[in-house]
Amino acid sequence: MDEPLGAGSHIHDVIDGAMVDEGVGEIIRWRVEDGVLGVPRRHRDDAVGGQREASRRSGRPRGEALPQRTHGRLLRRPAAAAGSAGDFHALRDVLNKRIQDGFFNTKRTFSFITAATVSPCLIDAVADTLSELNEGLTRRNALDSLVTRLSKLRRADEALRVIDSLARGRVCAPAACTFHPILNLLARKRSLDHARRVVDCMAGLGVGLDVTAHNIFLMAHCFTGDLEAAAGVLRRMEEEGLAADPRTFDALVVGACRVGRVEGAVVLVRRMVDDGVPILYSTHMCVVGALLKMGGSELAVRYVRSFVGMDERLDAELLGCLASKLVNLKMGKEALPLLEEMKQRYLPMSHKLKKFYDEHGGNEKGEDGGV
Repeated sequence: MDEPLGAGSHIHDVIDGAMVDEGVGEIIRWRVEDGVLGVPRRHRDDAVGGQREASRRSGRPRGEALPQRTHGRLLRRPAAAAGSAGDFHALRDVLNKRIQDGFFNTKRTFSFITAATVSPCLIDAVADTLSELNEGLTRRNALDSLVTRLSKLRRADEALRVIDSLARGRVCAPAACTFHPILNLLARKRSLDHARRVVDCMAGLGVGLDVTAHNIFLMAHCFTGDLEAAAGVLRRMEEEGLAADPRTFDALVVGACRVGRVEGAVVLVRRMVDDGVPILYSTHMCVVGALLKMGGSELAVRYVRSFVGMDERLDAELLGCLASKLVNLKMGKEALPLLEEMKQRYLPMSHKLKKFYDEHGGNEKGEDGGV
């Protein structure tokens, strides 16, 4: 009986069987997520008069409070405006109020720090402002947002300096997630030696690596083809009692597909299903793409259909994405049964797929056109 894929499952042995191939260089493409889901937002009025305008448009009496969502958005601009004007007392008040009103800081909170304005003087002033915030969550959340902003500007050393100064001054104790943006930045730049020094800094502050941090190193090692180091990361995770999460498996499946071990990737996915490990949508898409590259659609269709019926949203994504790939590969005949199933089950279909189905649904060959 197969051993479950948990913290003590020797998962690196599974990977050795599925992925290792002598002379293989790069085995995995970079898939680190920024951790922030961008949501389109309409332009809003500036902070001065913003509440009055919002009340007028909604027909709400002037003195009535704004809904929480609108109120949270209006608080973003004062933070940026205060920072841009150098009014750090006002910035402190806004940051305190955000948490008091039940809102977290976002990637836009410190948007006044740009490539053109960033300087040691400005960073020190903001760090001093953080030390004056309410203790606990308010400081931690502001620190995490500031580190994220500096990392986006590729200022890893400045971000580390802020963390170290606030931690050693007992102003704010960082957590593992505080360092994630820095590790992401350095791993993407393939500066693994620098990233290891960050880990040493974390250890000096009493902060250990969590699963996400280990995943960053795992992906980086796989990307450079260092399978021995990747296996070492998995072993350390097991030794520390950290269970692999869906992103860990996603990286391993992608790596298996990259070296042509698609069968091993499918086996790993099946074991994830058997052991109840959630599967990322990107993991499915990687396997589907690898199966199509093997020269036919039959295996890809069989793979997708083996997961159809478990979740309606997943069904729509898997069927729709595979149909799109088939149409783009001029395999409309193979795509039409998938589109017919989507139509019969009232699953959402993209405009281009719907147009293709309307034009070719009655054509047995499913020829012409592409998405």
